[in-house]
Amino acid sequence: MFYIKRIWIRNITFCFVFCQKSIGSSYYKLGDFNKALGFYKLAYDTRRQVYVRDAAHPDLAKCLNNIGSAYDCLGDYVHALEYKHKCLEMRKRLHRDEPNGENHPDVAASYANIASTYDCLGDASKAMEYKLRALEIKKSFLKSDKILFDRRKSII
Repeated sequence: MFYIKRIWIRNITFCFVFCQKSIGSSYYKLGDFNKALGFYKLAYDTRRQVYVRDAAHPDLAKCLNNIGSAYDCLGDYVHALEYKHKCLEMRKRLHRDEPNGENHPDVAASYANIASTYDCLGDASKAMEYKLRALEIKKSFLKSDKILFDRRKSII
């Protein structure tokens, strides 16, 4: 009985978090970035209660990225970079045990997101550094996809 109740509470929590994130996204689309930021942080905090402390999870990484994007829109690039870097580190942890995990498309997306914030700050050299890293990862994934495609093609 305790196990079923625990699953039920967890499912309700996930629905609650989805609503928080969804409301945050709506405010973001409406241009109310302060309200969006509040709901994104609420979703992140709620998710942190569900997952093990310091655990890496794709939902948490997405929340960190959303918070960083809201700070970008508010012109608070220092906080934007803080959250985008946390997102990058979490995505690296998420994929570290996978073959070629450092070169996962989510990691590349994080590098590109950080680059856009450096662009906003006017730091072109730092932005270029992150853009080149994102490009390098995307190229490596295209190569591995081509290899997989060629293998599948030879099997057929």
